[in-house]
Amino acid sequence: MAIKWLEDFITLSRVQSFSRVAEERHVTQSAFSRRIRKTAERPFVIFSKVVHR
Repeated sequence: MAIKWLEDFITLSRVQSFSRVAEERHVTQSAFSRRIRKTAERPFVIFSKVVHR
């Protein structure tokens, strides 16, 4: 799951549009926004999951 969240950020930085990224990632825009918000609230947790794989 952590990799997926990092891919979300990478895609968002490339596309620069929440709605386009949501479409590209096959989720609704509101679901994508929630994922980004949750990831931004706890970046160390996401990072540590990736590092410890």
